Amino acid sequence: MDKIVAPIRPEDKGPAVANFQPAMLFIVEKRELSLASHTLAKWRQALAPELAQQLFGQRTPKEPPQLSALQHL
Repeated sequence: MDKIVAPIRPEDKGPAVANFQPAMLFIVEKRELSLASHTLAKWRQALAPELAQQLFGQRTPKEPPQLSALQHL
């Protein structure tokens, strides 16, 4: 993983998004964060088309559950 370059906004495309999405999934997985009613596997599957396109689309959460709390660690 590379350093995440902010800001990354909805509808952005490219390497920054391609780095952000796996990093977000990694944090959610390792911290065992809640994803509401979705399992991590379902979230990965739903996000797969956007990952392939390096797209911050509608399936990429704008603020994943509990992820904002990690900013203070």
